[in-house]
Amino acid sequence: MMTSNSKTAAMATSGMTYLVGERPRLRDSMMPWQRRYHHYLKGLLACQRCDRRLIVMRGKSKTGELYFYYVCRGRQDGDCDLPYVRVAQIEQAVANHYRTVQLPGDLRNKLTAGLDQAIDARSNQDADHKARLGKRLAELDRQEDRYIELPPTPIGRRPS
Repeated sequence: MMTSNSKTAAMATSGMTYLVGERPRLRDSMMPWQRRYHHYLKGLLACQRCDRRLIVMRGKSKTGELYFYYVCRGRQDGDCDLPYVRVAQIEQAVANHYRTVQLPGDLRNKLTAGLDQAIDARSNQDADHKARLGKRLAELDRQEDRYIELPPTPIGRRPS
């Protein structure tokens, strides 16, 4: 049976110079790899050619500059030929599409009225809060004036 010292010695002689449990921590601190990339459109886009999801991939130039692309999940499986598309191109296409989308008139009016009501309610709340704060400030001013007007008391004696 090996003791902990003999295990360490055995690892050291076999070329393994780290202790059990230390390797993942060393690896994480030396190589901060990130395999997940977050983007606000992630999970919302699908390929028109094969109807599979578009996922975010990272590319790196020879100079070390990072580029992010959307790639069809079917391309990874060899089922689709959609080329890699830069994230900026996708964002621009989505923005252009949003310019063409219009809400129906009745829904737009309903949303506008709801927003106007919310803004009015908030401004009324702010006015009420401001009035309460003004009253509290006046009360604190009166208390401060009373404390300033109190005669000094000798040390060790309590005011009656």
